Amino acid sequence: MPDFLSDIKVNARHKDVRQLRIFTTDKDISIQLMYNRKENGNISEGNTMGVDLGINNLMAVAINSDKTPFIINGRPLKSINQYYNKKGLIYRVFLKKAIKNTVLQKLIH
Repeated sequence: MPDFLSDIKVNARHKDVRQLRIFTTDKDISIQLMYNRKENGNISEGNTMGVDLGINNLMAVAINSDKTPFIINGRPLKSINQYYNKKGLIYRVFLKKAIKNTVLQKLIH
């Protein structure tokens, strides 16, 4: 560990920390502690569910019990997302032009 990190104290509930990740942005520093965890032994052996995530079909779900598999349609959500992206692009282009014009006007006058 580098010397400058040895002064940092982190309160962790787990003593078996295996990895430390440090992420920085303009304003924040995030620290992630990676550790090994014992699995909970209370897993139900009888029922299993599989979920397949997609775009046109948001979810395809299958359960090993008597229930029939089902699909959740993702096209309406995809349409809403495309509409939002289109409007956002229009506003960003408009704002970019407005800022350029304002800066030019200040330079001219």
